[in-house]
Amino acid sequence: MIFTLLWGVAVALLFGGAAAMELGAIRRRIDGANGLVFLVAGLLGLATLPFGFVGLWWLHNLRTAVIGSAAVALVTGALWWALLQALDRAARAQR
Repeated sequence: MIFTLLWGVAVALLFGGAAAMELGAIRRRIDGANGLVFLVAGLLGLATLPFGFVGLWWLHNLRTAVIGSAAVALVTGALWWALLQALDRAARAQR
């Protein structure tokens, strides 16, 4: 399950970096801080699901691939949503 953990951490770092970039733009009141970087990070995180699934299937079995992929999708999806809500609150506070 180390593969699953590393995969989840990599996606979380991707989301964290994008959120930090967006938060920096919000704090500096840059008008172009429209969340595009964060959206693309979310799409890239979503694009890793098939590759992670195949990697888990190859390393373990189909059951582990389904459970591991679902776990990574749920945890990183919840993280993405929580970061999105935090960025929204920060943007509304700047108004």
